[in-house]
Amino acid sequence: MAGFRRTIGCMAISVALATTAIGGAPVSAQTLDERSLAGDPTVPHERMAASQRIFAAQTSSGAYLAGAFAIQQNDIRNATRFMAQALARSPGNPNLIRTSFHLLVRDGQIDAALDLVDDLLAEQPADQLAHTVLMLRDARAGRYEAALERMEDISRRDVAGIVMPIIEGWLLAGAGDVEGAVLVLREAAEIDGLTVIARLHEGLILDMSGDADGALAAFEVALEDALTLRLVQAAGSLFERVGDVERAQGLYQDFLAQAPASTFIEYELRRLGEGRSAERLIDTPAEGIAEALFQVSSALNQERANNHALVNTQLALYARPGFPLAKILLGDVLVDLEQYRYAIDVFRAVAGSPPANWTARLSIGQVLQELDRGGEAETLLEEMAAERPDRAEPLIQLGDVHRVERRFGEAVAAYDEASQRAPGLVEEDWTFYYRRGIALERARQWDRAEADLELAIALNPDHAHLLNYLGYSWIDRGENVAEAEDLIRRAVELLPNDGYIIDSLGWVYYRTGRLDEAVATLEQAVSLLPEDPVINDHLGDAYWMVGRYPEARFQWERALRSLEDDPDPEPGMSDRIREKLEVGVTDPGFVEMPEPVANNGNPI
Repeated sequence: MAGFRRTIGCMAISVALATTAIGGAPVSAQTLDERSLAGDPTVPHERMAASQRIFAAQTSSGAYLAGAFAIQQNDIRNATRFMAQALARSPGNPNLIRTSFHLLVRDGQIDAALDLVDDLLAEQPADQLAHTVLMLRDARAGRYEAALERMEDISRRDVAGIVMPIIEGWLLAGAGDVEGAVLVLREAAEIDGLTVIARLHEGLILDMSGDADGALAAFEVALEDALTLRLVQAAGSLFERVGDVERAQGLYQDFLAQAPASTFIEYELRRLGEGRSAERLIDTPAEGIAEALFQVSSALNQERANNHALVNTQLALYARPGFPLAKILLGDVLVDLEQYRYAIDVFRAVAGSPPANWTARLSIGQVLQELDRGGEAETLLEEMAAERPDRAEPLIQLGDVHRVERRFGEAVAAYDEASQRAPGLVEEDWTFYYRRGIALERARQWDRAEADLELAIALNPDHAHLLNYLGYSWIDRGENVAEAEDLIRRAVELLPNDGYIIDSLGWVYYRTGRLDEAVATLEQAVSLLPEDPVINDHLGDAYWMVGRYPEARFQWERALRSLEDDPDPEPGMSDRIREKLEVGVTDPGFVEMPEPVANNGNPI
């Protein structure tokens, strides 16, 4: 039995938005938890913050403690609410003022945060977020000179060192100093990693200012280095507006060839084919500032700096309310913070706005699955698959829903149809073959499963859980024993403290009769994951085979207790363990090792 739990771990499959080489395919960054990928019922769903169950706080300290707990749980909405209650009961408390201000910004309540900003700066005059919010308020109101003065109080360390030169360029342009704006952006373009974004914003500023030739030149320089979603949209729009429609169409098609799932560029091509005119990407300095904040937030989110991404995304939405891409990014950040219901609200607010609606609806389907609302997700995804017979993404997600619900045959059918609809979308996507390989293995279609898993490894040879899945499947079946051990050892090198992978290596030792190594390795696995029934069961088998019978029975009983608490246990496992408790291991299932593996007697 090749257990689906073999994939436990967390891999982030982010698709670039605006700052990486391809960008936007699809725009929503999708996070795939491998516990969900493998169908493990223990995958965590949205935390039900205990703060929601706390009796209504009657004191400032009670509200503060509830808010502090909510902060720990990333429960932004309740944290903001409780801290506001605490501050109302203790007005003037500087720590509560600062905490409430920062929470209000994270929750997107910038106007409410501004009500606290003077009190905050009176106590903490160097608070960078406070100065940034004030600068954005001035920029939104068209007070560009005042905003530039505010920038003098903002440090340019860390992330600010990336985004502030871009914002300064937009403020200079708003103040009428386009030449100064270009100079600032060209200086920023000399910073390693900023060339494309700085040249993009130079082009956007020149386009907004009516200098089409200058904007074209800036876009051309940026296009030499990369194709990003927003660069392609900005340059393509300008090409169309100066009459070079063929160049625009070619640019869109080149991008779509590299990012075939990009509904945003598909939308541009459809619009172009329908004869509808292109619009500028940016019309005001505030929109340009929002663009810069969005792009930085996108990069932060891909680096898993979720709280920084959340703040910058909310600032982008303050600078440009209703910005669809920023709203999608906000939803993605909230998903990463496991604030699923909040995320659904955000995605639903975008779902009626083309071309963002397709991505938003796909994201809603994914979040519904995280919330154990698989039936709703299935209905939505089936509707989307019927609505667009040329798109594969709803079917891939539908396959995920079926796989998590252990409807493996239906999962395989959905994946197969997705592959038939859009072979170009999946042919280089190792995650697709990994997902379908798991479903195929669990549906007992081993030959196809093996082929998919091997193809996934060929596309991504350094993913520990993928290596482990195929290696464990082989050793459990008694096939390709030496190759299985090699894969699992490579997985151990990549994740040396992963209990599931250590267990796989212990199972290799057990199945090949190296019992002393098996015991030592499986003991290590149990120490890492003491409540996992499969690992306890494996260690029990190893103990029995070396004559440690009481310890074997203890491990099997432990495994049974864990299975009793499992809402969806592995079929037949409890019966197999009960039989061993009665008669012990009657068939150890050893297999021959074709070639000796030199490990100097070390368990790992």
